[in-house]
Amino acid sequence: MYAALRFFIAVLIAMPLAMAAGLAAGHATKPEGISQVNSAVGRMDQVTQQDAAMVEESTAAAHSLAHETEALKELVAFFTVSEAARSELRVVARRRA
Repeated sequence: MYAALRFFIAVLIAMPLAMAAGLAAGHATKPEGISQVNSAVGRMDQVTQQDAAMVEESTAAAHSLAHETEALKELVAFFTVSEAARSELRVVARRRA
């Protein structure tokens, strides 16, 4: 996710600079250049809004998962395990590690 964000920021910086350089070099007429910059800014705004929505969804999912984890923890706490069973579980866990 952070790599995509870094790429997006690089594009945000590079696109207007490249367009401005093209305008300065005379590669595009002024109205076409302004239209291209406007279009690029619109696309960047759309991507920014999509990224913000994804962050909100991820945050909501993380909070939901945290609440579900706490509920599961409370349910599992109902059960008690004897010391002998705990020792056996530790042995099994070490074998798997």
